[in-house]
Amino acid sequence: MVHLHLAPAPDGGPRRVLLARSAPTVATALRGLRQWFAAQPQCAPMPVPDSAQAPVYSTWYAFNQRVDAASVEAEARVAASLGCEVLILDDGWQKYGSGRGYAGCGDWRPDPTTFPDFAAHVSAVRAQGLRYLAWVAPLLLGPDADCAERLTPYAPAPAGVPGAQVLDPRRPRSATMSSVCAPGWSPTTASTGSRSTFWTRPWRTAATARTPTTKAPTSTMSAGP
Repeated sequence: MVHLHLAPAPDGGPRRVLLARSAPTVATALRGLRQWFAAQPQCAPMPVPDSAQAPVYSTWYAFNQRVDAASVEAEARVAASLGCEVLILDDGWQKYGSGRGYAGCGDWRPDPTTFPDFAAHVSAVRAQGLRYLAWVAPLLLGPDADCAERLTPYAPAPAGVPGAQVLDPRRPRSATMSSVCAPGWSPTTASTGSRSTFWTRPWRTAATARTPTTKAPTSTMSAGP
C-alpha cells in the first residue's frame, strides 16, 4: 500500500496522479509517462542536442574515486578506439577526494598528487578526439575543504552522502561558491565542460519562513563544441 500526501493544487481543485503500468524495465515504464507529458500543450518536448546521443565513457565504473592522470589517459585511448566521443572524469580527481566519502568536497581543485598538470592531462585526453567533462557537486561542502571555515555557516543541513553538508543555494554566498573556492577553474584548464550533481534539502532557518520542496539528487551534463 502506498500513501501519497499531496499539497493542494494551485487552483484549489483536485490533483491528478498518473501511474505507470508494471513493465520489465524502467525505460519501458516511463515511456507512457513521457508520451502523456508530450501530449500536454504546455509540455512540448524540447529538441535533443546531438551531444546527448554521443557514446560516453565515465571513470566511475572502473575506478570509483581512485583516479589518476596516467590511468585516465590510458583508458581514454581505449574508449576512443571503441567509438566513445566524450570522457567524464568522475569523482575523485579533486583535492581531498580520494577514498570514500565527501569530507573533502568544496574546493574543486585537482589533486596535485594524482593530477599534477591538469591542463596537460585534459589536452592529452582531447588529443584522442574525446570531449572532456569533469564531475563536480557544487553544493557539497566537507569539513576538510580549505574553504570549509568560510562557507560552513551557509551549509546548515547534512547531505545524503557521508561526510558533507549541503550549501543553501538561496544564499548569495553559496551561489558564488564556485568562484570563491576554485579561482583556478577556468577555460585555461582546457576542459570542455562539467558534469554536475546537485543535492538539495528542505531548509528552515531563522532567516526564512519558507521551506522549498525536497528534490532527489539529480545530475546534469554539458559539453562544449
